[in-house]
Amino acid sequence: MPSRKRARAPSTALVVRAEPSEGSLRAGLAKLWRAGTCCDVELVVEGRSFSAHRVVLAAESPCLAALVCGGFAEAGMPRIELQEISSSIFERALDFLYLQECTLASQDELQPLLRAACHFQIAPLQAACEAAVAERLDASNCLRGLALADALTLSSLRQSATDVALASFEEAAAAEDGAALAALPAAMVGALLASDELKVAKEEAVLGAAKAWLAAQQPAASSEVARGLLEHVRFPLVDDLAALERDELLLQHPALVMRAYREKVTGEATPRTRRRGKALSYEDLEIGMAVQVSGDAEFVKEQCKQVAPGADGIAGWTEGGVMEAMVGHEYKIVALGSCFRAAKLIQDGGRSFWFPYTVLLRA
Repeated sequence: MPSRKRARAPSTALVVRAEPSEGSLRAGLAKLWRAGTCCDVELVVEGRSFSAHRVVLAAESPCLAALVCGGFAEAGMPRIELQEISSSIFERALDFLYLQECTLASQDELQPLLRAACHFQIAPLQAACEAAVAERLDASNCLRGLALADALTLSSLRQSATDVALASFEEAAAAEDGAALAALPAAMVGALLASDELKVAKEEAVLGAAKAWLAAQQPAASSEVARGLLEHVRFPLVDDLAALERDELLLQHPALVMRAYREKVTGEATPRTRRRGKALSYEDLEIGMAVQVSGDAEFVKEQCKQVAPGADGIAGWTEGGVMEAMVGHEYKIVALGSCFRAAKLIQDGGRSFWFPYTVLLRA
């Protein structure tokens, strides 16, 4: 019979709860369990014993159903020992089976409980824990959350962790002195580096993350893996292309640097020349569409004064602050100019200006 005496939860305690269900059956079973009445199986975890009803275990967990009622040798035994789970986490899971909620001593128990829910196939507990982990994601833990979601095949948590990682990539990559990033598989790092939604101040941060991951691998990653990661760096967006020629790692992949020069000089429109964030291609633009002018005034000014990839001329820049006042604000497109691949936007005062697609973001 499980002990009902519990110390008061500290301020860091966390309650994991499922959606409430109506009916008296669950409440009655919980009452019997608390009293140790009609319990017909004893589960032993790390030397601790937990009494339970086979029917409840079987109804709530396919994994436990196979163990206590299925074809395993333990099915008919009154006492069954469980391995590879701590007694404290199993106690939380058992509470949840009967009560549809459990109180964790701290958030440190949340991920182990999620692993236990997945292992025992307790769907409501898995959903509740997955949601609780997602709510607590930030730059400091999102990459660990991403790895956990991948290991447990949790698509919802994976998407949540990915969103946080993309939105705060530089801070996330630096978390734990880079250990969280280094622990990710190459394919997962590559998916982050390839994303248009990856938010970085400069493309150099993406190159730095790729190099940091490669430097941390033991044994060293193959040349093929290294090239695969570096392929996701948008070298034409790097400020100092000449510095790439002196980079020891990139000297092993000269074709990447050569291609960057070609795309930069010729203004080719490729996935590597597209700016990150909520970037748009010229083909994405439509009259009446709401867009935002990039908030980087120097970048906007520079882009307006040069030929956009695929364009025949420049959109132009008007000094005096009128165009600069539009930086960072949203407008609707009133016309499109294919010759310089730009959109015409109108200020509140009625004046209109052309902005190349390279400075426009999704509103």
